[in-house]
Amino acid sequence: MTIRAARPTDSQAVLRLAAALVPDGEGVDSRRALKTLLALPDHRVWVAELASAANPAMARGAVVGWMHAFIARRVGTVPFVEVGGLVVETARRRGGIGSSLLARATTWGDSLGMPVRVRCRDEREDSHAFYLAEGFRHIKNQRVFEWPR
Repeated sequence: MTIRAARPTDSQAVLRLAAALVPDGEGVDSRRALKTLLALPDHRVWVAELASAANPAMARGAVVGWMHAFIARRVGTVPFVEVGGLVVETARRRGGIGSSLLARATTWGDSLGMPVRVRCRDEREDSHAFYLAEGFRHIKNQRVFEWPR
């Protein structure tokens, strides 16, 4: 497995995996969205790809996970790196891929002298356990509200 910076050509694989986070992502122009994020200086997207075909049905170089992180700047808060999304193919979880992707964000945060934060939905208890095992601390609960358009 290799962790590398995402490329616009990874957009379909990223969108396929993103369905685990956002099931209603249909209609999203994934290539444009990924290309936009890759062009922003305060954003990073990494992918995990297979280095060899352990499974003949899975092509060498297949993307099996991704992570998006960005610098969050808010009034009244010290800037921090926020994990905007982290997904690993269901069948490949608990194999170190998520930890390897997360290490990119924490290394980036350390290089900037910034803490790293991540938000998880309440029902994602496996994700909560994962982040706690990775050394993160639970610091607050909150609700998200959206103005309908």
